[in-house]
Amino acid sequence: MDAYSAFKPLRNKLKQFTTESLIELCAVKLHELKTFPVEQVKMYPPWFVLALLKWSILHSDPLHPKIRNATTNDFIQLIHMVHQVFDRAPVPGGTGAILVFLKNMAFQQLWLQDHLAASDFGRQIVLFEELPRTDEIKNLFASVTGLDISAFIELASVLACRFLTDNSIYVGASYFEPLGYPQDTIKRFLSMFSLDRKGLRLFLEVEENRIRAFENRLYEQTPLKKRPLLMSDDATRYLCYSPNLLFFALSTFVYDKLKEYSPEAFSQEFGQIFENYIGKGLQYAGVDFVDENALKQQYPNSMVVDFKVICEGAIVLIESKAIELSPHARVAVDPTVLGNNLRDSVTKAIKQGFVIASQLSNAQLNTKGLTKPKIFLLVVTYKDLFIGNGNDFLLSTTAKGEIHRFIIERNLDLHALDFNHIFFLSAHEFERLLYVVKHEKTEMSAILTRVAEANAAEKKLQFGQHLRHLYKTTAPDFVTLPYRTMTAGVEHKVSSSVGETTE
Repeated sequence: MDAYSAFKPLRNKLKQFTTESLIELCAVKLHELKTFPVEQVKMYPPWFVLALLKWSILHSDPLHPKIRNATTNDFIQLIHMVHQVFDRAPVPGGTGAILVFLKNMAFQQLWLQDHLAASDFGRQIVLFEELPRTDEIKNLFASVTGLDISAFIELASVLACRFLTDNSIYVGASYFEPLGYPQDTIKRFLSMFSLDRKGLRLFLEVEENRIRAFENRLYEQTPLKKRPLLMSDDATRYLCYSPNLLFFALSTFVYDKLKEYSPEAFSQEFGQIFENYIGKGLQYAGVDFVDENALKQQYPNSMVVDFKVICEGAIVLIESKAIELSPHARVAVDPTVLGNNLRDSVTKAIKQGFVIASQLSNAQLNTKGLTKPKIFLLVVTYKDLFIGNGNDFLLSTTAKGEIHRFIIERNLDLHALDFNHIFFLSAHEFERLLYVVKHEKTEMSAILTRVAEANAAEKKLQFGQHLRHLYKTTAPDFVTLPYRTMTAGVEHKVSSSVGETTE
């Protein structure tokens, strides 16, 4: 029996229960799973509950002759049926199967284990408020949402606090009143994350068509990440389906909203902002680096990377790519889809790295007495890609052949850059690397050498998994300080509002 055949009895069962009762049962369980308790997760994997929630909304039938409210026992039975569906999910095969399987699992599951951090808000403040050349994005966000970015981030942080500190599954518009925003502003903010019952099913029907194959949808990040709140009919109360889902949505909302609304205009502007963010981080870490403009002067008419970090006996090349995998590439079981999706970003970054690495190697070898330097390449992306290191990616996709042809056609040094010295880091992981550089007073190349050695002994999907194992890491000041400054302003507003109320 395939996955879709196992799904049909579940779909028929869902028709018997009211949507409202199923939504509430799923939401209560997802709030219980907020801290990812292992024993409960075995029985109620959050991605299973989220799938059941989506299917409940899509397939409940209000005209069914025996329709009734679902009970806790009904919910348990339905979850058992969801297990049966996922047990029959397709497993990738052939070349690259392991990487593709792990990538799919990571996109489906790992984000539900992450904790919302101050840096998730601080990073958005740095990117969209503090760095230069953001006026166009600020104006675009205001025209799309009716809010300025600073007000949005302030309201978003307060919304997150509701479900970090409270066991309720609801939030009301009145919760935000101490901040002093007009009611229209608060409702506009909440409407960005919510739909009422009427709009919810229509939304999910459209989202279902984005990934055609039912089997692939089993690996998807729930489309409810775009609308993690359910608005009551009178728009005064909002049900939060899952705290983790809400936190996930809040952590990258500005980027997600603008990229969805105006992908070309936003991506062009954001690419430069993201490069400036990398530079700001390097300055924070106090490393010796050369930027893209200087590299272009040094290597005219040549591909270059964004930054070159100079270490003792080694060089770290850094290329920023403000990209993410497409929804289809996140769930596809064919490694060709992954390679094609990243051809113009990750594969291009590797080519850029080889061009500069070859020139650096040749220059050193042509200088009497100097040995060939150890060279690393970091490709820093805004979001996680879950594709291992350079060797994993190249061996698992068609990119390896393309890179080899490029090297031969350009007459580059094939050994200038070890594939195992190519790492892909999300913004989150890059920040923590910089923290280690600064606070451990360790050269970046020494950290990367340890990570490469650790990966040779025990492969991991993410750079950050090695980093956490080898070093004590946390978010650096350059992304947490803006958040602390903002929350101090929020606390002042709230205390002033309370004082006025009690007078």
